[in-house]
Amino acid sequence: MYDGFGPAWRGFARNAYEPLGSPGALATMVVLNGAFFVLPFLGLPVALLAGGLSTTAIVWAAAAAALGLRAALAVRFGAPAWTVLATPLAVMLLIGLQCHSFFNHCTGRPVVWRGRPYPGGAPTGGG
Repeated sequence: MYDGFGPAWRGFARNAYEPLGSPGALATMVVLNGAFFVLPFLGLPVALLAGGLSTTAIVWAAAAAALGLRAALAVRFGAPAWTVLATPLAVMLLIGLQCHSFFNHCTGRPVVWRGRPYPGGAPTGGG
């Protein structure tokens, strides 16, 4: 569908914010996704180096829960197993994509799709 990371980013950024519909919904999704799917993995090295046994156990449990949920979804929808381990990176990219899309929305930057600018939002209809 897209030839490379740049075109894929631009393609998905054209409407990554609009389904959320409000800055509050975006902030909620960023916090929830970050807290559940990213923070435990960023906290693992810190917990191992500086945390006590209980802190380390809590962080490991949070990371295991996130991967367990993602593994269940991968099995249900037939996604490759490697995507489970890529979850923290994928979620960080999703957060970046939604924030980029929100920035474009707020600054009035036109959406560019298939080389055509669309002022004021994503194009509608088939394509």
